Amino acid sequence: LRFDGDWAALDASTSSQNSGLFAIDGQDSAGRVHSIVFDHLTILRATDAGADMWGDINNVTIQWCLIANSLHPITISFSDSTQSRDNISIHHNVFSGNSERNPQVRGTVTNFDFRNNIVHEWAMFPFGYGIRFLDRNGVYPTYINLVKNFFRSTNFPQNAVIQGQNPGDAPDPFPGNIYMEGNDLPPENVDNTGNSTEAPVPLSNQVTEFEVDQLGTMMLPHVGTHYRTAEEDAIFAAIAALLPAPSGTDTDGDGMNDDVDTDDDNDGTPDVSDAFPLDASEDTDTDG
Repeated sequence: LRFDGDWAALDASTSSQNSGLFAIDGQDSAGRVHSIVFDHLTILRATDAGADMWGDINNVTIQWCLIANSLHPITISFSDSTQSRDNISIHHNVFSGNSERNPQVRGTVTNFDFRNNIVHEWAMFPFGYGIRFLDRNGVYPTYINLVKNFFRSTNFPQNAVIQGQNPGDAPDPFPGNIYMEGNDLPPENVDNTGNSTEAPVPLSNQVTEFEVDQLGTMMLPHVGTHYRTAEEDAIFAAIAALLPAPSGTDTDGDGMNDDVDTDDDNDGTPDVSDAFPLDASEDTDTDG
């Protein structure tokens, strides 16, 4: 599916700053809103909501989506601490050309996992950022993982990850226990410290994880709707030019390094059962 709003980055006066494209709203529901997956969506030109999560929400995943050229695409929050957002997974997505909120995580949010995402070219106005975590009435998000993501922007590179209202504002360490590992951040980024312990992710909720230098081959070709427009092709091409080249050994040239590939020679026999895992011409030891 492709969602296309009316926000114009170069002429914001022509677009409403408060109209949302779509969101999950748990504020007034009869019970908790839960168990939702957004998969392979393309979301363009959202104003104040391009997949917001508001109110009492549990178990939401956003995966393999393109979210681009928007003002405030994702806010995960509520007006007070009476309703919470728990168990949120955002993985293998591309955020590009959004002013800010890629996403913004505020207040009572627990178990937030942000993994293998690309956040590219934020700040279309005099201020903006990649992703931000901050309190709501003194309540901070807790149990946060930021793992193996890629952040790049020519505008405000110091604002890739913000812990607090502005870079450097939040207490150090951040009260919400942010775990940051394996991310490729601009050297100018200010808020680089995090908790030393990863928030636990149940085995049933874990996702396939790539090193940042594999995102160009293993992730980028598969994000968003299957039939891309010329505008979307241009976004992906610009990002591909910035991503680091793959390192390590890739025996079969499938874009997956041998250390994570379960069939290094791509002969159809898993390495654990292959007597010659690096030789596609044979997989059985016949001479002992």
